[in-house]
Amino acid sequence: MDFSVEDLPRAFGSDLLEVEWDIPSCKSLKDVEGHKSSTLPSVEKYTLQEEFADVYMGISKTEIFVVFDVQSPLEKTFYPDFKKGDAIELIIDTNPSKVQSVTTRFVHHFVFLPLPYEGILAKEITRFRGNESRSLVNEEELRTSVHQGKRNYKISITLSLNALYGMSGSENKKRAIGIGYRVHRYKGEVQEFPHNGQSMHFDVHPNLLATGLLK
Repeated sequence: MDFSVEDLPRAFGSDLLEVEWDIPSCKSLKDVEGHKSSTLPSVEKYTLQEEFADVYMGISKTEIFVVFDVQSPLEKTFYPDFKKGDAIELIIDTNPSKVQSVTTRFVHHFVFLPLPYEGILAKEITRFRGNESRSLVNEEELRTSVHQGKRNYKISITLSLNALYGMSGSENKKRAIGIGYRVHRYKGEVQEFPHNGQSMHFDVHPNLLATGLLK
């Protein structure tokens, strides 16, 4: 059987990345929004995807704060086909490991909608592999607020540490979490972190997630 270059899977510079950065200690969302020390690293030149959103993270003794400042109009949302509209996927692994290739009970995969769709604003959609299982985080634990402009919107997310498996009390001995995200937009391209999902499926392989060191 003959093969050509076109038959090979596409590769990206981000395939070789192992992203690691500091997530600063913050008291509230106000400490996180727009502060350079809270900004996630840029991977645009490696994923070859346009970065149209700035993302900020911080952690307090009881909560994780995440802010997506999206420089794209807020138009439409869908569920369960959330990828067709404006939506945020956020993946958090509370026990990060570069050798753990399947989704464990420590992995949390969330979807946040900047506009409610039939009453849905946020859900955990984690699909476990093997014998791993736990209860999904209740929607009431996923707190969001949205500020919308004509050409942009900002969605601020607050997650209780007690709601995340492996984060309550002193459970997270590594003082680190695995992080990945996707920002979807209606009739537009996606922004992903830390890899381009065309070649690296970080949503189902937690060992591919970036590492945020908790300060």
